[in-house]
Amino acid sequence: MLTAIWLVPAAGALAVALLPRRLARPLGLLTAVATLAVALAVALRFSPGHHGYQFEEYVPWVRDLSIAYHLGVDGISLWLILLNALLTVIAINVLMFLGIFSRIIPSQALLSAIPDVTKRGAFNAISASLQQFAGGVSAAIAGAVIVAAPDGTLQHFNWLGFIVMAVAALSVVLMYFVHKQAPE
Repeated sequence: MLTAIWLVPAAGALAVALLPRRLARPLGLLTAVATLAVALAVALRFSPGHHGYQFEEYVPWVRDLSIAYHLGVDGISLWLILLNALLTVIAINVLMFLGIFSRIIPSQALLSAIPDVTKRGAFNAISASLQQFAGGVSAAIAGAVIVAAPDGTLQHFNWLGFIVMAVAALSVVLMYFVHKQAPE
C-alpha cells in the first residue's frame, strides 16, 4: 500500500508527459486525488496504539551489501504523508484556477478602457455589481433546474449545459447589435 503512495504520482507524471497537453490538468488532478485517497486509506487503517512501523514493505535487492527496498509508516510520518497528498491536490487546484483567472484579468483591463478616465471607477463598480448579480441569478436558476431524486441522485444537471450554451449564444447576438450601434 505504501508503494502506491509514490507509484501513483510517478505513473501520473509519466502519463501527463506522454498524453496530449489538453489532458495534463485533469489527469494531474485525478492523479493527486488518487494519491490522496491512498494516503487516506493508510490513515484509516493505521493503528495508533501500535509501536513501531506499520504497513512495512521489505524487499531485499542486494543481500550481500544489505541493500533493500524498505518502507514503513509511523505516527509522525503518517501526518506528513497526508499533508503532502492534501497540499498536492490544493496546489493543482490553485494552478488550474490561475489558468482560468489569467483569461479574465486581461478582459477586465480591456473593458475598463471603454469609459473616460473620470468615470472608470463608477463603471468598474457597476460592472462588478452586475457580475455578482449575474452569479447570484445563475446560482438561483441552477438551484431551480437541478432537483434531487428520491434516491439522492441529481437530475436535470445536463440541462445547465444547454442553458449556458443558449445564454452564451444570446450574448454574442446582443454584443453584435451593441457593437453595430456604437460609433467607431
